[in-house]
This record gives sequence, structure tokens and C-alpha cells, in this order.
Amino acid sequence: MKQDMMLCANVIISVCSLPLAAELEIVAIPGIISYSETVKDKCEDYNGLIDGLNVSGWTSPDGIDIKYSSSGSLADRFMVLIESELESNRIFTYTITDSEGFQSTAKVRIIPGELTGTEADSDGDGISDSDELGIGTYPDNPDSDGDGIIDGDEVDSDGAGGVVAVDSDGDGDIDAIDTDSDNDGLDDGWEVNNGLDAQDDDIDNDGISDAAEDNDGDGLTNDQEQLLDTDPNDEDSDGDGITDGQEVIEVNVDTGEISYYTDPHSSDSDGDGVG
Repeated sequence: MKQDMMLCANVIISVCSLPLAAELEIVAIPGIISYSETVKDKCEDYNGLIDGLNVSGWTSPDGIDIKYSSSGSLADRFMVLIESELESNRIFTYTITDSEGFQSTAKVRIIPGELTGTEADSDGDGISDSDELGIGTYPDNPDSDGDGIIDGDEVDSDGAGGVVAVDSDGDGDIDAIDTDSDNDGLDDGWEVNNGLDAQDDDIDNDGISDAAEDNDGDGLTNDQEQLLDTDPNDEDSDGDGITDGQEVIEVNVDTGEISYYTDPHSSDSDGDGVG
């Protein structure tokens, strides 16, 4: 394997400290995503650190889909999906560049494997790794958009053991990677936690967006309650006898500005021991 080196002030700078002829190996099964071992564990920056290393420059051999995971629990690993049986090993190369711009070329050997069980679901979200790669979610993150709803709850079944991506608001981002799937201004996780429907912007079909509704009649709309972090189903979130709406002066959803008479989160706003 080639390693680029530079002589500087009588010190040899080596980008990648891979053993001679070392390479990553992936045993790949048709239709199932396989992962390499951690790429950066094989390499170190010229100063002995992995900070600043960048992995780039790979291409996918025929019949193989290769992606690189740069975040999540499987960060710094290649994800490999082979579309059909391989008759022989395949090799692809990639480039590692350190923070000083020095480069080293490494390689991955893909070895054909045989299916011995069910499809892998690495993050346990109810969607197989291969389906996640197909619809654009992360197979190493059960909640790809971080909205508090696992990916498996934001897709439909295809009736044949697979899944179909859903785009509730038709904005081009499927629900599993869209934190506001119905585009009503309320976060999906917040809606689900407060009894609303994250895939329907007008749950009661009254022509008023769920964000503009005042579920508990306290004078605050749901999007204002979301910004305030008060309970949209309880007119008096802190139980002090004063409604949430009476405790605030202004809640501007557009600017995020909030001003209070008293704190709707505390029954003793000034901390004097008197409610």
C-alpha cells in the first residue's frame, strides 16, 4: 500500500501508520448492508492524533453501492451494499487526508458472503439496513431526524416485509428525515407527545392549523406553547391558579421573543416562598 511521506526539518511525516499491505476487509451479503471496521483506527495524523483526518475519493465497483458514515454510532465506517452475488473479491481504494494536507491511499477488500439469517437492522428501528439505505435514512441511527420518533414509526409497510417512505407534506423530505412532517410549524415529537398528529396539520379538520389552535383555552396557541415549553393541554401548567396566557406578556413565534408577567413554569415566580 502506498504511503505519502514528506521530509521536513529532518523529521519524516507519515500520514497513515497502516502496517505493510494492511487493508480493511468487509464480508458482504447480497441485499444486506455490511460495515467496515473503523477507518480512522487504522490511521493517525502526522502528530499522532486523528483530528482533522478526512476520508474521500472512493468509487463504487460495478454492482456495489458504497457510502461513508461520518457520524453516529458507526462513524468513520464504510457502508457496503452489494446488489447481487459476487463471483470474486472486489477492491476499492480511498484517500485519507490529514489536517496539513498530506495524503495516504488505502484499500478495502470486499469478500462475498452467504445469507445465514434475517436481514440486519443495526439500529433496531424496525427498518432493515438495506431499506434504510434505499429510502435515505441512517442505518446506524434509529431516529434519523432527531425528532423523538423512531424511523420505523415514520414509514409505511409495503406489504411484503419492506417499507415505503412517506412524505406527508409533499416537500420532498420524507417524514423520517423531516422534523415537521406536516409542515404546521410544530415539531413531530412535540405533536406526538401532546396528543396531536405529526402527519396531519389540521387534526380536527376545522380549517385552522394545529399550530394556531388553542387546545386548552388559555389564550396561547399551540405553537406559542411549544415555544414556551408549557402544556398545551393544561391551561395552568404550573398549577398556581393563573392561566398560562395570563402569565405572559408576549410570545412571538416568528422572532422567538418571550416576555412574562410571571413565570408559567413556576408557582412561585419570585422565589419568595409565596405562591
